[in-house]
Amino acid sequence: MNSDTQGLQRDKNIGRQMVLPLSKAVEIAWKSIKIRFWRSVITTSGIVLAIAFLMSIFTDTVFNNALRSVEEDHPRYPLVESVIQEQALEDEDVVIRVGILPEHDDKNEMARETLRFLQGRAQMLSFLLPSEPSPLKDELLGQTEMQPMDVMFVAGFPGRISEKTVMEAIEAFVDNGGALFVLGYENLWPEDVDQNLKNTFLSLLSVNLEDDVFEVSAQEIEETDHRIAGQVNWEKLPDSKYLSFSALEGSEIIAQTQDGGIAFAGKHGDGYVCFVPVAGQMTGDSHLFRWVLREGLLPASVLWGARDKLRGDVLPARTLWLVALSLMVCVVGITNAMLMSVTERFREIGTMKCLGALDKFVIRLFLIESSFQGAAGALAGVLVGFLLSFIRILFSFRAQDVVTGDMHWLALEFFPGVDLLIWALVSLIVGIIISVIAAIYPAYTAARMEPVEAMRVEA
Repeated sequence: MNSDTQGLQRDKNIGRQMVLPLSKAVEIAWKSIKIRFWRSVITTSGIVLAIAFLMSIFTDTVFNNALRSVEEDHPRYPLVESVIQEQALEDEDVVIRVGILPEHDDKNEMARETLRFLQGRAQMLSFLLPSEPSPLKDELLGQTEMQPMDVMFVAGFPGRISEKTVMEAIEAFVDNGGALFVLGYENLWPEDVDQNLKNTFLSLLSVNLEDDVFEVSAQEIEETDHRIAGQVNWEKLPDSKYLSFSALEGSEIIAQTQDGGIAFAGKHGDGYVCFVPVAGQMTGDSHLFRWVLREGLLPASVLWGARDKLRGDVLPARTLWLVALSLMVCVVGITNAMLMSVTERFREIGTMKCLGALDKFVIRLFLIESSFQGAAGALAGVLVGFLLSFIRILFSFRAQDVVTGDMHWLALEFFPGVDLLIWALVSLIVGIIISVIAAIYPAYTAARMEPVEAMRVEA
């Protein structure tokens, strides 16, 4: 028998190497976790913290989306909007830029008084707009180095800017998402202004002038269910006169009497317009003007007009970065813990390889162990993150109805159960995935160990 035949015969006698089943890898991984219980707890705690943070972000996002999806015809819509605004104003990054147009070329009492009043309001940055056509149009069209203006306050048009191109720029500002608050009508215009210019402006306000004047007292006010109406102290409205206007398509009446509306609000393009048709001329020291500032009509209109900005991004880029950073830190922590586990188990790994364990079995062993820890940590993290976030949301998203006095827990009324379940599953899967990813390098390191060298290491 030649040497080749003898070699083939030896191979047949040796047979194929036995491959340990997956169940054995699961059994060894589970025993390893129990033996090194406290190290496993420390490793799992990193996963718990990372997934808890991730789940808390998802929970906040889901509840915010649920509130933002409430339709305007829903009876709870005013309460929902008030909660959204309060939450946005608590964020120091939210600033509403309010541009105030000087009402005349020389006297600007109302503009300066409005400026002083709004400067004392949180998260509102007010400033006087230029009274020259070119720089004013640049501001309206967002062609300056400053952040775009959100709300424009108008109580008069200086003669130098009473031209068609300025009106077109104001309309473009509103169409692009800006808000316009107009106080009065007769006081807006300088003498001998072109009637076509007035008509252009009226089309922006979505109202029709009916050439009539009526007197109003606070007792005659009939509030509507408009969002602005509920934030205004109508009981202190001074006796005053108003021009008679009718609301056109796209415009709503905020408050009215039997003779007509005294405040209008509507949507124009992507923006909003609020109009108070006070008759005659006004000054900065008039009772009506001070009421507009101090009793809620102007602040409520500014917040209503800037509500799209106050809604903002549900998940801003900064939060996404923090989530990514926390997950990276978690991966590094798990990798470090698993590498230490490999170091401690040199002799164990060497023994298994001497007994016939293949490299892929060792890799599978560490990946299973890591996935166990990831699943347990992710599940705990989902529960912790949801509970902590929900408790905060429960008390933050509550509002009291000013009419009935009832307290509404909006987080319970608009509980997004299905969306929460979906994102909980996403968080659970993410926790398991990052645990497995973090264990790949330690598992590969363990699998490459030579059995003889591993056995030489002192335990």
